[in-house]
Amino acid sequence: MNGIINIYKERGYTSHDVVARLRGITGQRKMGHTGTLDPDAEGVLPICLGTATKACDVLTDKSKSYEAVMVLGIATDSQDISGSITARADEAELRALTDERIREAIMSMVGEYDQLPPMFSAVRQGGQRLYELARAGKEVERQTRHVEIGAIEITSDIVRCKAEDEFSADDLSDNSKLKKYIGRARDEQGRFERYSGCIYNEMARDTYVIRVAFAIECSKGTYVRTVCNDIGEKLGVHACMERLVRTRVSGFKVEDSFMLREVEDLVREGKLEEHIICADSCFTDYERLDTKAKYDDLLANGNQLWFRHFSQYITEPPSPVRVYSSKGEFLGIYEYLEGRNKYTPIKVFSDDNNK
Repeated sequence: MNGIINIYKERGYTSHDVVARLRGITGQRKMGHTGTLDPDAEGVLPICLGTATKACDVLTDKSKSYEAVMVLGIATDSQDISGSITARADEAELRALTDERIREAIMSMVGEYDQLPPMFSAVRQGGQRLYELARAGKEVERQTRHVEIGAIEITSDIVRCKAEDEFSADDLSDNSKLKKYIGRARDEQGRFERYSGCIYNEMARDTYVIRVAFAIECSKGTYVRTVCNDIGEKLGVHACMERLVRTRVSGFKVEDSFMLREVEDLVREGKLEEHIICADSCFTDYERLDTKAKYDDLLANGNQLWFRHFSQYITEPPSPVRVYSSKGEFLGIYEYLEGRNKYTPIKVFSDDNNK
């Protein structure tokens, strides 16, 4: 199979776990994921199959959307509830914090800013992942990364409660995707337990906290848990992330995703290929060119192409472009070479029959 399947990653799985499970379910070896999601996070994880694995890096670069639950009053070393508490807000300060100030701080994050990646992250520095250094008890000076927050929408009431209280779907607004997907995939094998090894084991269950959910659209490389942390610092009361659902990667949406057990059902029914999406869905913002039938072999072999090879009459050469055979098969992304009047391949997606 060649193409992309939109998987809903469940809590407790790593992105590599999902790939391993899918290999076992489908019997196909050649596949790859399109950017990691933390084990505690859930949501959209497009998996590329066969020749479409060449699109993995393209999807990694795309903008993404998430919905998160933030807890005000606590900071952790990982910036989410899986970490150890590093700071707590004074209860009186939290109680004095108005809903209006909270909303203003959240909405102030829209735009561009230089974000400091957390120590517990996959960012490489000096040849090592930051999380490897963090696990060894080392904290190093990090470089900020320029990120962009395209939009934020507050999707819940601002809930003042005890730490032991579950965040309820009743607290979410009707347009919240969390309302439908929060807890959608509670793993039956117990891979993730909410209170196992997280901050709620380090604090009294009657500790006063404030919870609020928000949806966010952001550029690649943005850490939503760091956004939560930074909101807490703006308010002077600390914050960390409690829940995270990725709701979109490029054109792949959470409402169209499949859980692993649903994929197993599709395989048993012989219907999986009906839900495999062609790799060209990653490049719909590029113009399309089609080769003439007699030049299909040139395209399949990844050769450079001239205007005469295309069925379209080209006056102002677009670039980059999606290139298809005369039979409508998507086979590559090409760019135009100025002054040389030809197109050269960037990525070729010919069928190599890899399993």
